[in-house]
Amino acid sequence: MEANTRGATALLAALRRGEWVGILPDQVPTRGEGEWAEFFSRPAYTMTLWSRLQQRTGAAVIVCFCERLARGRGYHIHLEPLPTREPDESAARQLNRALENTIRRKPEQYLWSYTRHRIPSGVAPPTASDSSE
Repeated sequence: MEANTRGATALLAALRRGEWVGILPDQVPTRGEGEWAEFFSRPAYTMTLWSRLQQRTGAAVIVCFCERLARGRGYHIHLEPLPTREPDESAARQLNRALENTIRRKPEQYLWSYTRHRIPSGVAPPTASDSSE
């Protein structure tokens, strides 16, 4: 699916039909499609698409990761509800907290070379208040 308005519209339509959709939550969004939220104690520009879709449809949000099994024996798929949002916590920080919890379970399986902390083109760098969320 395209990572643009057309793709977001298709996701919304699928959710309204009661279908499941998958979103890669650790992808750095483009300008205007995210907000700065703490990720492993540093600000990371984090997508907000999932929360906008959830607000519009009431869809359940499930955190999923595939654990690679030893010696090529396949995968164990983990599905869990998104943890409840803490008081005064943004949706982006809630997502990052869920990702942190998932990564801590199997840190050797996370793609650490992917940089969540970069500043996307056209996005203002994080401010001191962004890193304290």
